[in-house]
Amino acid sequence: MAARACPVCRIPLENLAESSSAQCPSCHGLWVPPDALPAAASGLFKPLIAGFRELDQAESLHCPDCGSATLEAVGRSGYQLRRCTNCNGVWVDETTLGKLRREISPRWRGFLTTALGKGLGAVFGKSAGLAESAE
Repeated sequence: MAARACPVCRIPLENLAESSSAQCPSCHGLWVPPDALPAAASGLFKPLIAGFRELDQAESLHCPDCGSATLEAVGRSGYQLRRCTNCNGVWVDETTLGKLRREISPRWRGFLTTALGKGLGAVFGKSAGLAESAE
């Protein structure tokens, strides 16, 4: 499989431990392919993602997995994601990721690690501000 590139920076994404997800070392965006979620978690998150509605988008971004310019901007309740209309992967930018981290209470971080798997759960379970302080 060819190295996946960040849809924003166009540099190689870094794979997360124990996950098929990857993160951009520059913009800190997160790529979550459809197979990244364990089967049990998939049932929790599919209805959530399905509730997002298409937004106007200024630019076309290329999917890290299938390479086509199919990442559509979708939003719900103040959150914005990019969803690939071809392979159903999801791009979460650093702003949205930070917002999610701030709203996830410490009590839920352990659950996320269990539900999402160790690598992906660790990204969402980080305290808000960790990615920003790494720059």
